Amino acid sequence: MRFQSTTLEQRKHHVRDIISSFDRTTLPLEFRGDIFARIDEEQAGRASSEWTRQGDLTGTAMQWGSHDPASWETLNRWQPASPRARLFAEKLRRLFEDQFQKYEDLGSIPGQRTAAGTRASLGQICDRFHKLAEATIIDLKFRTEGHAHTADVLLDVLARVCRNHDEVAEVRRSPRTPTAGASEAAETSLYHALIHEPAPGAPDFMLEALETINELSPRTLAARSMRQRLQTIDALLRVRGSPFSYQTRFSSIVNN
Repeated sequence: MRFQSTTLEQRKHHVRDIISSFDRTTLPLEFRGDIFARIDEEQAGRASSEWTRQGDLTGTAMQWGSHDPASWETLNRWQPASPRARLFAEKLRRLFEDQFQKYEDLGSIPGQRTAAGTRASLGQICDRFHKLAEATIIDLKFRTEGHAHTADVLLDVLARVCRNHDEVAEVRRSPRTPTAGASEAAETSLYHALIHEPAPGAPDFMLEALETINELSPRTLAARSMRQRLQTIDALLRVRGSPFSYQTRFSSIVNN
């Protein structure tokens, strides 16, 4: 991708993707929003000395890479497109894994050892799951390669959420209600909170991201290994008695 053939808006997204790939925990969408917002045509017309931010290497690299052809080419040599796609998927997997771990820890942290505390913490975890899925949709629309890496992560996460319905640990029940039945335990499962009975106004978890992959890279989910995993998830959703609208939308992804 050449400097002259791109717009400033394209370059700022591209440069942020490159530099954020060196950060193990921050997705491109969430990386240095303060600097990203400053990069515009007005800044491009300033003296180049103003693009340098003392004490801020990443901010300086983002600004110079967006405005200066030589800096643009240097950054692109640092981290080519294919490794970046793989690194994004690895980062996405780590971030989802962090949320799964937080879920596993529910009830073992002071302040979360009540039913109300557990529900509040579960709500925060689910909100993060949705935000990670939303960030993935934006990334898929930006990135032109590596969709299979991302799809691999998304299918693993969705399958794990579906199986979570059967894996609710005793630690996530309130110790104040030791005789709580299976229905209360189910209310604390990720499957229940993300798919079966999500918060009002919440989107269908993960479906838009998978639909985006089908739209932008139709062959990705058509691969035999991917289709087998999709069919496994479809079966899990049916066994769980998932909402009809969710099942219908997911089936259209499987049969696309």
